[in-house]
Amino acid sequence: MKESKVDIRGLICPAPVIEITRIARTLAEGDVLVVIMGLDGKTNVEGWARGNNFEITGFKKEENIVFTLKKRGGAQFYACDTTMALMGLTKEDFIDEVKDMADVTGYLETASESDVTLFI
Repeated sequence: MKESKVDIRGLICPAPVIEITRIARTLAEGDVLVVIMGLDGKTNVEGWARGNNFEITGFKKEENIVFTLKKRGGAQFYACDTTMALMGLTKEDFIDEVKDMADVTGYLETASESDVTLFI
């Protein structure tokens, strides 16, 4: 796990978001980004984190605001093997991002450990 820091105190919009994004692009799943900022703009960082697959794992407000953000994993796609069999489909019929096939029981096991789940 890598920890990076970005100090955006004194930067004028949109520079803070650009700087956070620049550093965040270098991070992998599980890495941590510590954002040090002035007392304004808190909602901008919260919104950025939600929209960029980061979890807010820490927040301190003293003379500055310090956010600790952890990069989440990306989306994972699974195809229902029962439906595939009924429709005569193979893994090659799907987009490359489909990770694997799963039956309902296997999918539910995996999904129970996920933040967001959609089953169609």
